[in-house]
Amino acid sequence: MHDWGDMLVQTGFSEPVMDMERITLTFETPEKLLAELRGLGRNLSVKRFEGLRGRLWYQQLSEVLMTLAKPETGGRLSLTFEIVYGHAIKPPIRMKVTPHTEIGLGQMRQMLRGQSHISDKV
Repeated sequence: MHDWGDMLVQTGFSEPVMDMERITLTFETPEKLLAELRGLGRNLSVKRFEGLRGRLWYQQLSEVLMTLAKPETGGRLSLTFEIVYGHAIKPPIRMKVTPHTEIGLGQMRQMLRGQSHISDKV
């Protein structure tokens, strides 16, 4: 989470505010867990198996998933997601005001459109 805030600052944003929460879903059966995963989206991994899997593979997967059921969740399977929220401010471009100041045509266009402001603060 802190890395995301640092990346925002490095790209010119200021005052990043980040938050994180974990959401845990529990399921009675491996079939319900896998149905939820299918509903959430597809597997985008480059190492994803390209072919179809058989019934034996699915049965073995279900058995392995059942061994992961935790007693503290009542023997249910759990799936935890970490969600990171964040926002930051993109401050206006500040130009140094000196006895001789050069402003490019592109910067002048941006300022006239209200996209940034010239500040007399250094």
